[in-house]
Amino acid sequence: MKRNMTRKEHKRFDVLNAIHPSEQAPKEKYEFYLLLGKSYLGKSSRKTKKYTQNQKKFYRDQGNYAIKHANNIRKKYKLKEII
Repeated sequence: MKRNMTRKEHKRFDVLNAIHPSEQAPKEKYEFYLLLGKSYLGKSSRKTKKYTQNQKKFYRDQGNYAIKHANNIRKKYKLKEII
């Protein structure tokens, strides 16, 4: 999986982020957490000096946690994997 999000993925993330979590369907939750993890992993791999090493480590850990959570949701509800 690529770490950086495309423009289309950013737009989809904004749409999913606008929905309250209690009103999200399982597929939307899965997609939200997958995009959230991808966003965090993208921030952790930037080459600029915008983020310190501690911030990059935080984003990497949170990104991996969000992707794990997304996979748990996918397995629980037997959803198709998004590539």
